[in-house]
Amino acid sequence: MAVSAAAVTAKLVALTLSDRNGRTVVFSVIAALVTPVILIATMIMCTLSGTVDHNISAVQLSFHGGYLSSKVPAEYRMYIENMQDSFEKLDGVLNEINGMTEAEEVDPYQVKAIFYALFFGKEHPRMDEGDYRAFADCFVEYEE
Repeated sequence: MAVSAAAVTAKLVALTLSDRNGRTVVFSVIAALVTPVILIATMIMCTLSGTVDHNISAVQLSFHGGYLSSKVPAEYRMYIENMQDSFEKLDGVLNEINGMTEAEEVDPYQVKAIFYALFFGKEHPRMDEGDYRAFADCFVEYEE
Protein backbone atom coordinates (compact mmCIF):
# COMPACT_ATOMS: atom_id res chain seq x y z
CA MET A 1 0.00 0.00 0.00
CA ALA A 2 1.09 3.46 -0.73
CA VAL A 3 1.41 5.74 2.25
CA SER A 4 0.47 9.34 1.58
CA ALA A 5 2.93 12.15 2.11
CA ALA A 6 0.59 13.79 4.61
CA ALA A 7 0.55 10.68 6.78
CA VAL A 8 4.34 10.44 6.72
CA THR A 9 4.67 14.12 7.58
CA ALA A 10 2.18 13.77 10.43
CA LYS A 11 4.13 10.82 11.86
CA LEU A 12 7.43 12.74 11.64
CA VAL A 13 5.92 15.78 13.35
CA ALA A 14 4.43 13.60 16.09
CA LEU A 15 7.77 11.86 16.64
CA THR A 16 9.69 15.13 16.67
CA LEU A 17 7.33 16.88 19.08
CA SER A 18 7.11 13.90 21.42
CA ASP A 19 10.82 14.18 22.18
CA ARG A 20 12.09 17.03 24.34
CA ASN A 21 15.12 17.69 22.14
CA GLY A 22 12.92 17.62 19.06
CA ARG A 23 10.60 20.25 20.52
CA THR A 24 13.59 22.42 21.45
CA VAL A 25 14.94 22.25 17.90
CA VAL A 26 11.56 23.01 16.31
CA PHE A 27 10.82 25.95 18.59
CA SER A 28 14.37 27.30 18.16
CA VAL A 29 13.96 27.27 14.38
CA ILE A 30 10.57 28.98 14.63
CA ALA A 31 12.02 31.63 16.97
CA ALA A 32 14.96 32.19 14.62
CA LEU A 33 12.56 32.75 11.72
CA VAL A 34 10.11 35.01 13.59
CA THR A 35 12.61 37.19 15.51
CA PRO A 36 13.77 39.29 12.50
CA VAL A 37 10.16 39.96 11.53
CA ILE A 38 9.35 41.13 15.05
CA LEU A 39 12.46 43.36 15.15
CA ILE A 40 11.65 44.95 11.79
CA ALA A 41 8.04 45.57 12.84
CA THR A 42 9.25 47.14 16.10
CA MET A 43 11.65 49.47 14.26
CA ILE A 44 8.91 50.56 11.85
CA MET A 45 6.50 51.24 14.72
CA CYS A 46 9.11 53.29 16.59
CA THR A 47 9.80 55.37 13.49
CA LEU A 48 6.09 55.96 12.92
CA SER A 49 5.65 56.89 16.58
CA GLY A 50 8.32 59.58 16.23
CA THR A 51 6.62 60.90 13.12
CA VAL A 52 3.27 61.08 14.91
CA ASP A 53 4.81 62.94 17.86
CA HIS A 54 6.42 65.41 15.46
CA ASN A 55 3.13 66.05 13.65
CA ILE A 56 1.20 66.47 16.91
CA SER A 57 3.73 69.02 18.11
CA ALA A 58 3.44 70.95 14.81
CA VAL A 59 -0.35 71.07 15.15
CA GLN A 60 -0.21 72.16 18.79
CA LEU A 61 2.32 74.90 18.04
CA SER A 62 0.27 76.15 15.10
CA PHE A 63 -3.07 76.16 16.91
CA HIS A 64 -2.04 77.12 20.44
CA GLY A 65 1.34 78.76 20.06
CA GLY A 66 4.19 77.95 22.36
CA TYR A 67 7.94 77.86 22.58
CA LEU A 68 9.89 76.98 19.45
CA SER A 69 13.28 75.56 20.32
CA SER A 70 16.36 77.08 18.73
CA LYS A 71 17.07 73.62 17.32
CA VAL A 72 13.99 73.80 15.11
CA PRO A 73 15.04 74.11 11.45
CA ALA A 74 14.41 77.55 9.94
CA GLU A 75 12.08 76.20 7.25
CA TYR A 76 9.93 74.37 9.80
CA ARG A 77 9.85 77.47 12.01
CA MET A 78 8.72 79.53 9.02
CA TYR A 79 5.86 77.10 8.29
CA ILE A 80 4.60 77.26 11.86
CA GLU A 81 4.90 81.04 12.07
CA ASN A 82 3.09 81.44 8.73
CA MET A 83 0.30 79.19 9.96
CA GLN A 84 0.01 81.11 13.24
CA ASP A 85 -0.19 84.38 11.31
CA SER A 86 -2.84 82.93 9.00
CA PHE A 87 -4.82 81.67 12.00
CA GLU A 88 -4.80 85.17 13.51
CA LYS A 89 -6.22 86.58 10.29
CA LEU A 90 -8.81 83.80 10.10
CA ASP A 91 -9.79 84.46 13.73
CA GLY A 92 -10.46 88.10 12.87
CA VAL A 93 -12.66 87.14 9.93
CA LEU A 94 -14.47 84.45 11.93
CA ASN A 95 -15.13 86.85 14.81
CA GLU A 96 -16.65 89.27 12.33
CA ILE A 97 -18.82 86.51 10.82
CA ASN A 98 -19.86 85.19 14.24
CA GLY A 99 -20.85 88.73 15.23
CA MET A 100 -23.45 88.68 12.44
CA THR A 101 -24.96 85.30 13.32
CA GLU A 102 -28.13 84.93 15.32
CA ALA A 103 -28.18 81.31 16.42
CA GLU A 104 -25.25 79.17 15.32
CA GLU A 105 -21.65 80.25 15.13
CA VAL A 106 -18.93 79.02 12.82
CA ASP A 107 -16.61 76.62 14.60
CA PRO A 108 -13.17 78.25 14.38
CA TYR A 109 -11.34 74.98 15.06
CA GLN A 110 -13.05 73.28 12.13
CA VAL A 111 -12.22 76.14 9.77
CA LYS A 112 -8.62 76.31 10.97
CA ALA A 113 -8.20 72.52 10.82
CA ILE A 114 -9.23 72.47 7.18
CA PHE A 115 -7.05 75.49 6.47
CA TYR A 116 -4.14 73.72 8.18
CA ALA A 117 -4.66 70.55 6.14
CA LEU A 118 -4.70 72.55 2.91
CA PHE A 119 -1.91 75.04 3.49
CA PHE A 120 0.65 73.75 6.05
CA GLY A 121 4.01 73.50 4.39
CA LYS A 122 3.33 76.13 1.76
CA GLU A 123 5.88 78.92 1.71
CA HIS A 124 3.17 81.53 1.82
CA PRO A 125 -0.49 80.86 1.25
CA ARG A 126 -0.40 84.12 -0.80
CA MET A 127 -3.69 85.24 0.63
CA ASP A 128 -4.88 88.73 1.43
CA GLU A 129 -7.76 89.71 3.71
CA GLY A 130 -10.31 89.10 0.95
CA ASP A 131 -9.01 85.59 0.41
CA TYR A 132 -9.33 84.79 4.11
CA ARG A 133 -12.88 86.13 4.01
CA ALA A 134 -13.69 84.02 0.95
CA PHE A 135 -12.25 80.93 2.64
CA ALA A 136 -14.28 81.50 5.81
CA ASP A 137 -17.42 82.18 3.75
CA CYS A 138 -17.25 78.59 2.50
CA PHE A 139 -18.44 77.55 5.97
CA VAL A 140 -21.36 80.00 6.15
CA GLU A 141 -24.78 80.26 4.57
CA TYR A 142 -25.97 83.84 4.42
CA GLU A 143 -29.68 84.65 4.64
CA GLU A 144 -31.46 87.95 4.44
